[in-house]
Amino acid sequence: SPVPIVADIHFQHKLALAAMEAGVQALRLNPGNIRKAEQIKAVAREAKERGLPIRIGVNAGSLDPDKVRLSIESNTFATAWGTRKFTPLAEGHRMPIQTVVVQIQGGKKVPIYPAAVAARTDGKYVTVPPYAWEKK
Repeated sequence: SPVPIVADIHFQHKLALAAMEAGVQALRLNPGNIRKAEQIKAVAREAKERGLPIRIGVNAGSLDPDKVRLSIESNTFATAWGTRKFTPLAEGHRMPIQTVVVQIQGGKKVPIYPAAVAARTDGKYVTVPPYAWEKK
């Protein structure tokens, strides 16, 4: 195929090996749900031998939430406002900047949080029905 085929593999490392055997041009793996190191290494070795790229994609739902929280709390991050460090949840949130949340309503950006900002523009959260694009 002139369009590269990327196999998006979850849970079963043997499917990644089979996909390479079938001729895919790349893999996308989620190491959060293929958890055995020897299985990940087997896929990586085969991909390396074939010269295939692997994209690592991790979904939050496949990771241990406590480990994610601890990782976020123990690291600093570069942002548009400079280097930031997250405050542990147990200490409460103390963001150094005011965050405004907007929602697209009728093609316009409408502030919906914080309440004081939303009130100045009569903004309020509007529930978006599932599959709104199907209801025309």
